[in-house]
Amino acid sequence: MRPSNILRSATFRLALTYAGLFAISAGTLFLIIYQAMAAFEEHQIRKSILAESNALFAESTINGGNSIAAEIVIRSQSPGHHLFRYGLRDAAGIVSGNLLQLPKELGWQYLEQLETDLSSELIDAHAHYFIYGADAPGGGQLFVAQDTESLEELREAIINTFLWGGGITVGLALLGGLATSWRFLSRIERINTAAQRIMDGAFGERVPLRRGSDEFDRLAGNLNRMLDRIEVLIDNQKRVTSDIAHDLRTPLTRLRQDLDEARSKSTTVQDYGAVIESAIGDTDDILRTFGALLRIAEIESGEQKSGFVAVPLSELLQRLAETYAPVAEDSGHRLVTEIEPGIVMRGDKSLLTQLFANLCENAIRHTPPGTEITFGLRKGARELLGEVTDNGPGVPAGERARVFRPFYRLDESRSTPGSGLGLALVAAIARLHGASIALEDASPGARFQVRIPVGGPT
Repeated sequence: MRPSNILRSATFRLALTYAGLFAISAGTLFLIIYQAMAAFEEHQIRKSILAESNALFAESTINGGNSIAAEIVIRSQSPGHHLFRYGLRDAAGIVSGNLLQLPKELGWQYLEQLETDLSSELIDAHAHYFIYGADAPGGGQLFVAQDTESLEELREAIINTFLWGGGITVGLALLGGLATSWRFLSRIERINTAAQRIMDGAFGERVPLRRGSDEFDRLAGNLNRMLDRIEVLIDNQKRVTSDIAHDLRTPLTRLRQDLDEARSKSTTVQDYGAVIESAIGDTDDILRTFGALLRIAEIESGEQKSGFVAVPLSELLQRLAETYAPVAEDSGHRLVTEIEPGIVMRGDKSLLTQLFANLCENAIRHTPPGTEITFGLRKGARELLGEVTDNGPGVPAGERARVFRPFYRLDESRSTPGSGLGLALVAAIARLHGASIALEDASPGARFQVRIPVGGPT
């Protein structure tokens, strides 16, 4: 996989977006922390300056106002007070202490550059100070200052920490974006490779799956199921095309032979009339076959789902049983019902009628006289179960899954009228309604089961 593909991928762009958002969020957090920590350190410096000033004032109150100058000298030379600078301006304007240049105003001042006594090793002519001035007891003005070195060090430490931490984090985010993009693209590439092979004609190719349950595995699984379905449809199309050619060849050949025979041998109106009747019958068979195929294609398209309504299925099957009871009786069969009342589902009423009518006609046509045919319908916890059961000879186990194919007919049924599309139509209607249909052994006989999920198709 080329690096340029990774850099142009949507995943990498998304990683860049999130890295940018993280950088903005981290920068905002840095500013808040920076301001809070600097304000806290500045507050501590001011607090210590005030405490030192109050201590000098207290000492002056105890020992008299003149003792403050002596105390400044002592504190200036004490290692415990090396952080502070002192200045005392008396009433005559004479300045003492190690702050030789004092502000003119009292209160808080910030001096970015302060001229100091260069003879002292503790004094820095270029230091920055917070300085506080107040009236001293006994007259004069007292100034206490502390350099801001600790505040500057704190600010520098916060900035360096943020730059290193932010740089490392953004770098890791970019590396993570590259790694994630490579991982996603590699899996997408496998899907694209499989799709390309399928487009080239390898219809058995499938998207490789990993042992996981992430979104790519679910996508690959759905694609594979879709490909399985497409492969089945393609195989069905090939088989149906072959079956159409095979099944229509007979009536078309017979039609041509009749017409050719009429042209060469018929001499009377009666002869021509008989040929015409036979030709019309063959043409009707062909048209019925094409009509059934078009009906199946229409149902498979799923367009009729938009017209689904609530269908009283129990009433529909009951009326259908009443309709077919005389037909079954005329052919020597007996039709009984085991229908649970009050069952309703969403669907197409005419198609559901055709589904169960085809199953009933199939049972009447392919079972001997004396067979009992049962219409059944009941509601379970998760599905509706419709059944058409007979106690006839049944269907061999190896043939049960094939009876729903278009044009498929059992050997013993090839002599009976029909195109072999009735059960294919039943299967298409069942799929349209989100149902499954199966042929089972009724011991004796055959049982067609239609399982419809409760709530209808989605």
